[in-house]
Amino acid sequence: MALRRKHKIAIALLSLTVVLLAGGISFMLKRHVSHIQTADTTAYPINGIDISAHNGNVDLKKAKASGVGFVIIKASEGESFRDSLFERNYRQAAEAGLEIGAYHFFRFDVDGISQARNFLNAVAGKQFSLPLTIDVENHTNPYTPFPETVTRELRNMVDALAARKYPVMIYTNKKGFDNLIRDQFKDCHLWICTFSQPDDSLAWTLWQHSHRGHVDGIEGRVDLDIFNGDSAQWAKWTEQTKAQFKESTALFSQ
Repeated sequence: MALRRKHKIAIALLSLTVVLLAGGISFMLKRHVSHIQTADTTAYPINGIDISAHNGNVDLKKAKASGVGFVIIKASEGESFRDSLFERNYRQAAEAGLEIGAYHFFRFDVDGISQARNFLNAVAGKQFSLPLTIDVENHTNPYTPFPETVTRELRNMVDALAARKYPVMIYTNKKGFDNLIRDQFKDCHLWICTFSQPDDSLAWTLWQHSHRGHVDGIEGRVDLDIFNGDSAQWAKWTEQTKAQFKESTALFSQ
């Protein structure tokens, strides 16, 4: 009787272990898949990547040869931080013949005017095919119980860039869009990060659909992006953006 009871207990424990392992594997698979959304290349033929110093030394000529059409490069963050590989990445992108954009990581604890100055000083003298982008997300930012303060400083930054006639785009995820962006920055292009098809109600320009992409010339994972339109629309948009940069003031110094 005791042996039978022990046998039953052993079977029960084994069954529980199997269930827990299966659940864990299922969770990890779902978590992995949730960070990957394959974009329809027929509907969205223009694809690109965004990079920073975190991606290390990249070979953008190889990336271009593999089919990448554009790259958005981190330039700055907060009041004074500059990405250590921005100059190198920009030079490589230009030599590779890629369409180029630059982004600034927005700090919730720094005023918008100071951040605009840092961003514009970082990109001064360079030409871009995509709008100057402000990356707005909670990740690595301090918690704030007053989102209206963040929105106010973001508006100050956007207005400072726009005052110099720079085209502006905002990058954010679903949470950031709902909490900070929705209905308040319709004057900016939207670059949305989501691992499912963007909501039809969003007037998005770029869609970051994966953090786990693999591209020739880049070791490890890289963010993947697509443009909301066809090749003709892309050509028109980038040409308009280039023209705006030529008209813009090169340096914000007030």
